[in-house]
Amino acid sequence: MTLTSLIRKGLLIGLGAAALTKERAEALIDELVRQGEVAQQDRPEALKELLDWAEEQERSLQRQAAQALAQVIAELHLPTKEDLARLEEKLERLERRLSQQD
Repeated sequence: MTLTSLIRKGLLIGLGAAALTKERAEALIDELVRQGEVAQQDRPEALKELLDWAEEQERSLQRQAAQALAQVIAELHLPTKEDLARLEEKLERLERRLSQQD
């Protein structure tokens, strides 16, 4: 499991968020229909709205997790892929120079 997925999982658990499956969403909407909170003819639209909302919440949590991870990396002063790529390029240039001097 990657650090990103661990942080994401921690955020999801910490916020009490769980993946909303279509079956679970249908059960929730059906319960609202039974209680008279949602009209039967509005069920498809209510289901779509609930699933869209859940998807947006998941995207929001993913953005928050990515921002939190970026902040942790910055605070720990860990090199990024770009930093490592620049160092690798510099090392290759130095190796070429040294091999030309021989």
